[in-house]
Amino acid sequence: MRKNSFLIVLLILIFCLTGCSNFGKKAPVYEEISSTEKSFYYYKGELSIYGKIYLPEGDGPFPVVVLRGGMSEPMTHTERLVSTITSNGIAAVVFDPIGAVSPSKSSGELTDMSVLTEAEDLNIVIDNVIKLNEIDKENIFLWGHSLGGLVSTYVAETRSDIKGLIVVEPSYMMRDMAMEMYSDVSKIPDVVYSPSYLGGIFFKDVINLDIFEKMPEYNGQVLLIRGTEKQDGQSDEEYELGINSFDKAIKTFSSCDMYIVEGANHAFSGKYEQEMLSATIEFVKSNVG
Repeated sequence: MRKNSFLIVLLILIFCLTGCSNFGKKAPVYEEISSTEKSFYYYKGELSIYGKIYLPEGDGPFPVVVLRGGMSEPMTHTERLVSTITSNGIAAVVFDPIGAVSPSKSSGELTDMSVLTEAEDLNIVIDNVIKLNEIDKENIFLWGHSLGGLVSTYVAETRSDIKGLIVVEPSYMMRDMAMEMYSDVSKIPDVVYSPSYLGGIFFKDVINLDIFEKMPEYNGQVLLIRGTEKQDGQSDEEYELGINSFDKAIKTFSSCDMYIVEGANHAFSGKYEQEMLSATIEFVKSNVG
């Protein structure tokens, strides 16, 4: 009897050591759309992150680019890039962070979103994607535009498995802009209505995050892509602040190249998008191990 009791206790301990850490966590949900496309729901507690994985034709595993666009941009903005990426033998992942986009199949409210919450979501996406047999976990690349560039940079700085980083007009100047708006963090309201409808947490997290601090610690290759023109409605001061932040990043990363697209502005639309995309693909191909 004592022997049986001992075995029961031992089995319970083994279960807890191997299974309790995942108890209560929701498993990823995948839907096969085609042989080269699947959608997913990943989870952060009860909150869901919706996205899609696009694969090239043929057998993997494939290098992968995880894409994140600018502030409040739905994944459909980056989804239009994936066909060119996959036609070059590279998988692509797009997703909507929690609370970052409305409407969206992802959970959450816009006022709960910040750079750090988006970084948490990006980490969850990466951690799940690298478990897939079709993905080469030794060749993970991050691509981010504007705010997505800031988020992707922070994640690359804090992980050891990101092979390369592509940032398009990254919002490295956002901390300076937020500090100019709020010199006293304690006076940031719960909801900010201007210049954008965001939660106070967004501005608090941006101010507390010095994106340049850990740049030298990232050992992967970096490609920073920028245009030469101002965005519509952008002041000269904001434009110069952005250019200065790009130049500072070039000097701060351990290995960073800049690719300048003449005539492009922050949006990188039309023919400028194609040139940016060609530079992105060339960068990934040249850095795949």
